[in-house]
Amino acid sequence: MEDESELALLPALTRCWTLRGRQRKIPAPGKNRKRHLFAAVDWRDGTAFRRYADRRDARTFCALAETLVWRTRRRGRRAMIVLDNAGVHRAEKSRLVAALLDRHGSWLTLVFPPAYSPELQPLDHLFRAWRREVTHNHHRTSLDVLQTDSEAFFHRRARRPQLILRMIGSPFFHRMIRRRTHVA
Repeated sequence: MEDESELALLPALTRCWTLRGRQRKIPAPGKNRKRHLFAAVDWRDGTAFRRYADRRDARTFCALAETLVWRTRRRGRRAMIVLDNAGVHRAEKSRLVAALLDRHGSWLTLVFPPAYSPELQPLDHLFRAWRREVTHNHHRTSLDVLQTDSEAFFHRRARRPQLILRMIGSPFFHRMIRRRTHVA
């Protein structure tokens, strides 16, 4: 599963309860700058892979896909990546994606669920938690600091990959839990 989201200096403002007279003041930078996060999660073990770019482009997507393909090939498996229908994922809209598919042949399959079907993109559940902790109501004045916050979020999750598997609804979540209880 792969998806993108953006880090923006202009924070996404969300409701938060506070005592009267103690409302949080969220500073807003004069000019909004953005950085895009491309992320994918291994459905079997909960490992998250990431790439950052200044724009949403096929080059960054292909770099992430290369990492995923080589990881699965080393295990003797094919890489199947579930994507949304963005143009940066489509071979007919990007020569880079077409070249990626040609290069890896049967080792890579891109799966495109029907448009407007968020229930078929479970990575959105992980991104919802990421947004809540990283992009909403933040006080950062630098994209680099915001990206550091993003990386900290994923490092915390990497310590407990079973939580990522549960969050995305992976069928391998129960296997991981059973394996951990048998080892202990």
